[in-house]
This record gives sequence, structure tokens and C-alpha cells, in this order.
Amino acid sequence: PPYVSLLVATKHEMAQRLFNTRFQLSFSTLMKADGKNATRPLLLGRSSGSDMVLDYRTVSARHASIRFKNGEFIFTDAGSSNGSYLYLRRPLELSPSQSVQFRLGRSMI
Repeated sequence: PPYVSLLVATKHEMAQRLFNTRFQLSFSTLMKADGKNATRPLLLGRSSGSDMVLDYRTVSARHASIRFKNGEFIFTDAGSSNGSYLYLRRPLELSPSQSVQFRLGRSMI
């Protein structure tokens, strides 16, 4: 830990190959000595250099990132052409047992 577990929940013709695939992305090797901050964010996108590779044309090469800072996970769109959309009814503090849905291009995660 800390890590995020992501599940590809989209079932459409472009996403059949990765449907129901789970990615577990760990910050453990990226932690600074303080243990509260990562040295870099985890990258989500179509590029083979991403930590989570989604090879779909609606996902940008560098679509979004997840940063771990001061004990919190911060999701940020990287200026992608098709956007990233978080589905939250209201702002809330997330606990490890809660899940959040977001979209990268046409793919629901």
C-alpha cells in the first residue's frame, strides 16, 4: 500500500478485450521517505508507457493521472481530447472500502 484497484466496466465493441479486467496500481515503489507523497503520479492512457494502458481510440495517449499526496489520492485529467468524467453525486471523503466510477473516453472504470 498505498494502491488503487481499477476495474474496466465498459462492455461495448471497442472495450470487449479489456472488459472486466482489474488493474492494481501501487505507489509503494514511488514513495518519498516521508511516506506521504509519491515521487510521480500513476499514468492512465493509451501509451505503452502508461501504468494502466487502455488501447482504445477514445482514450488519449496520456489521458489522466492519479497522484498520492498527503495520504490522499488525487485524480486529474491530463488535457485529454475526450475528457475524463468522475461520477460523484456530491463531494465526499473516500475510504478504502468505497468505490468511484469515472470515464476515460468511452470506457467506464
